[in-house]
Amino acid sequence: MMDNSYDKIVVEIYNGTYSKCESGCSTCGTAGCGATTVEEEFEGLRQELKKTFGDSVEVKYFDTDVTGMDEKGYCRQIIEAGYKFPVTVINGQPRIAGAINVPLIREYLDRIAFELFNVLNGSSKTK
Repeated sequence: MMDNSYDKIVVEIYNGTYSKCESGCSTCGTAGCGATTVEEEFEGLRQELKKTFGDSVEVKYFDTDVTGMDEKGYCRQIIEAGYKFPVTVINGQPRIAGAINVPLIREYLDRIAFELFNVLNGSSKTK
């Protein structure tokens, strides 16, 4: 269920030690194929989401080696479970680990926007 108090959808990318975006052809969306830095992938993601969603989506980058883990501790749990950085968190919920997967992030954002649209229009239930 969506909370209609959202001013923006927030996408957070958490990066840490020994990470490298090696998502390969199946998930490349911004920098093309091949290994790139997480920072380069983040910048491509930020530009693409800004172009598509404008100011309704805020994209943030955190280097956990500098800032520490997220407030709720999701990243630590994910990394301790054996997944790798980068970790993508959308509206406070961890969604993707190990790569910046632009198509999947867009899919999540489209789903959230559709749900919010339905809530705002009072049509969240199928008639």
